[in-house]
Amino acid sequence: MVEQLTAYVIVMFVLAMVPGPDMMIIMKNTLALNKWAGRITLTGILTGHLFWIVVSVVGLAVIIANSPAIFNTIKYLGAFYLIYIGIQSIRAGVLVPSQSIDHIDSLKESVSRKSLMLSFRQGFVANILNPKVLILYMTIIPQFVADEGQTALGYNQQILLLAAILLIVSIIWFMTVVELVNLLKRWMKSYVFQNWLSKGAGAVIIFFGIRTLFWG
Repeated sequence: MVEQLTAYVIVMFVLAMVPGPDMMIIMKNTLALNKWAGRITLTGILTGHLFWIVVSVVGLAVIIANSPAIFNTIKYLGAFYLIYIGIQSIRAGVLVPSQSIDHIDSLKESVSRKSLMLSFRQGFVANILNPKVLILYMTIIPQFVADEGQTALGYNQQILLLAAILLIVSIIWFMTVVELVNLLKRWMKSYVFQNWLSKGAGAVIIFFGIRTLFWG
């Protein structure tokens, strides 16, 4: 059981570190606002994970995955949402406002409640509309559930334990990303650099949206 959990933690860290929509949205909001926005975005993503945990425990994940209509609806909505966010980033031109650079270590209150709520919503919606998260809970996590007799925990209890580990891994990795990205602001006073970065970030998010659209 210990060896199985160790392998699971390693796999979850690898999956978390692979660049994807969640990471790009966290990076974008941290750069465009501040590290609190990045943390709020992460909170939205974690809330999305809680949604999928409930779905998995109830058993709806298998039903959704086996229903092409529901699965494709989630996939297409998620893809178009990512494309929308990417387009907004490209249109912004300047990813990090000058006042955000001047107040890198500003407090939470310096970012409007509306901006924080938008950051939360972007993280939450992008997560629950990501079909790969559904696949994660439907196929990858169950592979690490121990057989009866190897543990005193039941199936749902093991799913909850593995999901909790996933949330902890996500918090550790993405909080690290937020702090590192926030430090990058000190080198981002060039408008030309920012303009290219804004368009580049938008293009990457659109890429993930298109990939999601044609994935599977």
